[in-house]
Amino acid sequence: MIGFYKPQIQFITSNAVNPDRRRYAVEGEEEKHFIDLDNYGDSALYILPKYWFEAVKKFSEDTLRAYGIEPCSAYLNFVNLTKAFEQKNTEAIMKRSVDLGRYLADLMSVPLHTTKNYNGQLTDQIGIHGFWESRIPELQAIDYALWVGQAEYV
Repeated sequence: MIGFYKPQIQFITSNAVNPDRRRYAVEGEEEKHFIDLDNYGDSALYILPKYWFEAVKKFSEDTLRAYGIEPCSAYLNFVNLTKAFEQKNTEAIMKRSVDLGRYLADLMSVPLHTTKNYNGQLTDQIGIHGFWESRIPELQAIDYALWVGQAEYV
């Protein structure tokens, strides 16, 4: 994979924020950036079906989209990325890769994307989202270990 992606590093770097650019401009994009798990009670992991169509049957598509669909969006991007590789469609591979990278980064590193109180607006902590997602990394980046080794299958 490195042989494919390394020459594309400039494209990836320049386009990694494309999902954020589309968030407020493209209908249907915003709900791909969060999932308010607290709307499902204290057992969302057990209440939410694993698969999109099962979840739609249980909650309705409107409800799911209102509460956010970030995990589903990431999975759909993965499926489409796989198809793009099978078709050897470099343009689609690159688009899906940068989108998937953004959605997964948010899912794995921004816990505030999982709650309706994402910006502290319900607990008088307004601005916590930007502080967590941008300011802390900017202040602490020099101390971060950016190379953590090979990923392990879980």
